[in-house]
Amino acid sequence: MTGAPVSRWTAPGLFALSAALYLGLAGAPALVDDDIDAAHALVAREMLQRHDYLVLYQDGIRYLIRPPLHFWMVAASYSLLGESEFATRLPVALAMIGLVLLTFEFGRRFFGERAGLYAGLAVATSAGMFVFTRTVIPEAIYALEFTAVFYLFLRAWTGSLDPRVGYRGAAAACGLAVLTRGPIGPGAPCHYCWTGNSATKALPRGCRGSTRIVPPCSSTAQRTMARPSPLPEVSSLCAVRDR
Repeated sequence: MTGAPVSRWTAPGLFALSAALYLGLAGAPALVDDDIDAAHALVAREMLQRHDYLVLYQDGIRYLIRPPLHFWMVAASYSLLGESEFATRLPVALAMIGLVLLTFEFGRRFFGERAGLYAGLAVATSAGMFVFTRTVIPEAIYALEFTAVFYLFLRAWTGSLDPRVGYRGAAAACGLAVLTRGPIGPGAPCHYCWTGNSATKALPRGCRGSTRIVPPCSSTAQRTMARPSPLPEVSSLCAVRDR
């Protein structure tokens, strides 16, 4: 299933569709009448005016409600393109394009090209994703980081990627999630990865580092995997790996 040939037009087609929807309309008026656009744009503008990239300000008052990564990205967009609605929404638009392509790759690798295509189309044409990426909030960026954590973890876990690359990459994505959503950022992906790993008994006792996690389909886990897994989805991933 993971080795199914990929049409050379699938990924470019998803890229073109998501770019048209999110980049092409980034400069259009927001669909939700919310002052959060102006509020967050002011934070990014003051960051450039003050040359202070650590402490956020809004109208001269410290703005410590949100982590800085999204504002760094908007400020970088302003410095390159000037202040405009398009520049304000550019980071989120690029994150959505990345999310569509990563979702396609995730589905293609683990469940086949058709599943990857449908998954990418579902993300690209989701009404909720489109509406709420018209405002200056970092949820699309966090969704990309969230997906990257799972993708890299599962690639390393199933043995299709060097564990040093996969686990460390997942840890780096968790770090970006902290800068995007605060301490809650890595909470959900770490919880799900640890729960799935523990449920299949893939984590040996005495394991001291993430790079030593044994893939569930390796020879050391064959006896435990012979029993039905409490997580059917994990068992299906192992079946894909064994093929």
